[in-house]
Amino acid sequence: MKLLVYGTLKKGYYNHDTFLSTAKYLGERKVHGYTLYSLGSYPTAVKEKDSYINGELYEVDNNTMHSILWMERGAGYDIEIVDDDIILFYYHKEDLEKISHKEKIGATWNEDVVHFGLSSES
Repeated sequence: MKLLVYGTLKKGYYNHDTFLSTAKYLGERKVHGYTLYSLGSYPTAVKEKDSYINGELYEVDNNTMHSILWMERGAGYDIEIVDDDIILFYYHKEDLEKISHKEKIGATWNEDVVHFGLSSES
């Protein structure tokens, strides 16, 4: 199965080696209908018309998917199939509204770029 990751599961971030070190990398992918919010040390995708997110696409086996599902669902994420065959974890907009510390960041997350208004460029 294919999984799109856009945060701490991406190459170079702290969850990648734990969960995706043996998964097959399929390349970069853009998915329409979502935007990203920073929640501090990690992002979440939220459905938003006329928006898109950038991520890394992986082919994962059932065991890997089960481990990631356990982690993501425990953090409040839901799961959706997008573009017919890609698994994406996201927050419902109502759940995001309950979180006080969040910042809309758009299409691409980088932990060095946005932390509640602080930029690595400032």
